[in-house]
Amino acid sequence: MGKLAGDADVADAIIGFHSQQAVEKALKSVLAASGDDFPWTHDLRHLIERLEDIGKPLPSSLHAVRVLGPWAVEFRYGETIDDPLDREQAVTLVGEAVAWAELQIGTSDQP
Repeated sequence: MGKLAGDADVADAIIGFHSQQAVEKALKSVLAASGDDFPWTHDLRHLIERLEDIGKPLPSSLHAVRVLGPWAVEFRYGETIDDPLDREQAVTLVGEAVAWAELQIGTSDQP
């Protein structure tokens, strides 16, 4: 993700979309590994609430992933976002969300 985000020729919409998707899949992986039958949604807020409901709350430091939500809509449905994407924040959030998910489901290579 970092390599793509560092390329100024790649539009914010593409970086934002893939960042949102990576976080969405990370959250859904925890829900699935926990046996939750989550609905088909791209709404990160809903997934965060669902994680809280099953006793796997997202750390407060990761609640900022919500800023990525609009990028899924922008890319899919052609809506425009006026503010530029904070690419550094997006890369950081993706990395932290994936690392958290791996710890939750036991796939991390960390001791």
